[in-house]
Amino acid sequence: MLDGRMQRVEIENEGNQPEENKFELNPDHSHFVIVRDSTINKTGINHFLLKLEQYLSSSESLHCDIDASTPRHHPDVCSLSANEIPVVSLLIQGGYDCARLILEHLKKQLPVVVVRGSGGLADLLAYAYYEVSERPRGIQDAEYVENSLKRELANKIAHHFPHLRENNLARNLFRDRIMECVRYAHQNGQVYLTVLNLHSHSCKLEDLDEHLLRALFKSQRPDLTSWHAQMQKDLLLTLDWNSPHVAMSEVFLKDPSNKFKVDKSIFEQAITRANREDFVDLFLKQGFQIHKYLTPKRLKYLFLKSKRQEFFRSICWEGALGHGLVRIHDHKVW
Repeated sequence: MLDGRMQRVEIENEGNQPEENKFELNPDHSHFVIVRDSTINKTGINHFLLKLEQYLSSSESLHCDIDASTPRHHPDVCSLSANEIPVVSLLIQGGYDCARLILEHLKKQLPVVVVRGSGGLADLLAYAYYEVSERPRGIQDAEYVENSLKRELANKIAHHFPHLRENNLARNLFRDRIMECVRYAHQNGQVYLTVLNLHSHSCKLEDLDEHLLRALFKSQRPDLTSWHAQMQKDLLLTLDWNSPHVAMSEVFLKDPSNKFKVDKSIFEQAITRANREDFVDLFLKQGFQIHKYLTPKRLKYLFLKSKRQEFFRSICWEGALGHGLVRIHDHKVW
């Protein structure tokens, strides 16, 4: 039984055997969640996914089994909130049964990124979403939706899913679920459905992480009572994903009054983590004052944390700052 008690479980990868409902595990993933779906219509997996995603994105359901003597600043202590574990769903192609899952995501205000050009449900949903977006009244234009859009959408469903051509009930149910997804795409000023168009020259899949981050930020409900803490979390998330462009457009540009200041701990992460030079440059341009940050104690810490101490000494310490040699002896900096 895979109940999490065993530290390591080895599963033999036998390759794809669709006739036996056996499929190859993706070697690009490090962890797998294996679920036994005993429901008749095999809808249990969808229910499980929704419950898991809600669990991850909800601070109320997250608890840590930490001993009372553990200091609160200890890294094992959880301080999770709804935005510290981001949950974004990615729709690539998709079929008839997937429409219900996407609709439930949107109803529960979980952001969804639809990849237009991948076929299937993704293309149908993107089509309906774009058509509604072009109308001045949007989804509220009942005459257009009922007399034009639904008819055209049903024709597209019959084209993409030939087995539904003669099944009017299933085809119309599929169509109506797609329209419901469009209806729940915008709720209370937040955007929960984002379309990524593969046919657009501006769409680059290597920037998928940025698209996912932007979709997440568009779905956030503003926290006016603790806006500074919210911006701190958003900035840390962009730093973790190494997306300085998103940090500029989704964090700093949302603060026109320039009241938000980069915290010293965030700046320290930028200069000690690999490939974060663009963030260091961004923080300096945003007014971070390096002379107030750099103390002898922090300088020693940075030297010890640097992955290439020779580079730090010759380029940063001697070249950029113009200081002499640094010798570390008995844990002291001379």
